Amino acid sequence: MQELKSFNVMATAKVAGALYAILGEVGGVILALTSIVEGRPIRALLALIFFGVIYGIVGFIITAITAWLYNLIAAQIGGIEFELVQR
Repeated sequence: MQELKSFNVMATAKVAGALYAILGEVGGVILALTSIVEGRPIRALLALIFFGVIYGIVGFIITAITAWLYNLIAAQIGGIEFELVQR
C-alpha cells in the first residue's frame, strides 16, 4: 500500500484553477448562447469574459484551502491509502 501524505498546495491549486477555468468557459459559452437567443448581447459578452475567470479563481482558492486542510488532517490521522499496480 502507498499513502498520500500531503499535497503541494500551490501546484495542486494551480492545476485545479486551470481546470475550473476551462469548465467555466464551457459554461460561459452555454450562457452566452442562451443570452444571444434571448436578445441580450451584453450579457453574452460578459458571460464569455467572466465565467472562466471567476470559476478559475474560485476553483484555485477552494482547492488551495482543501489541499491545506488535507495536509493538516493527514499529518494527524494518516493519509489516503491506495495500491499501485505495475502494468
